[in-house]
Amino acid sequence: MWSGNDLSAEQAFGEIRRVDRQVRRSSRPTAVWWLACGIATAVYWSVMHFGREPYDTLAVVGWVVFSTASAFYVCRRGAYERRLYRLARVVMAVFLAATLFNVLVTPYVRENDGIWPVVVGVVGILVAAIPPLYGGWRGLKALRDLDREEPAIQ
Repeated sequence: MWSGNDLSAEQAFGEIRRVDRQVRRSSRPTAVWWLACGIATAVYWSVMHFGREPYDTLAVVGWVVFSTASAFYVCRRGAYERRLYRLARVVMAVFLAATLFNVLVTPYVRENDGIWPVVVGVVGILVAAIPPLYGGWRGLKALRDLDREEPAIQ
């Protein structure tokens, strides 16, 4: 890291590119985490809607462990790429709404028989799993596209 004012334009640009690469590298695991969150969400809500004891208890324990590990992981991350920040707001808002929807429909799905509880349960699973899966895919795609971009100053 440069600490003086004796930087040439080339050295300053090189330092900017180095920091930009570091920020991109720190953003990639976050996008991968979103993919893992989407898969874990699908598994969790599948068990909660259609599983019985002891599987639903194991799902709750697994979700608590995943959430705790995720909180530590996300809090330890450094800077993120700007596009990932914007995407995170939308993904998390939709994910939270979908989670609330699943919490509300779980009693209906578990207590009723027939095709409609199954349809509602599957829709709930998809609605909850798709936002983090989409966010992870878009995050990785955006970071890959940024890696391909030519620098504006050479």
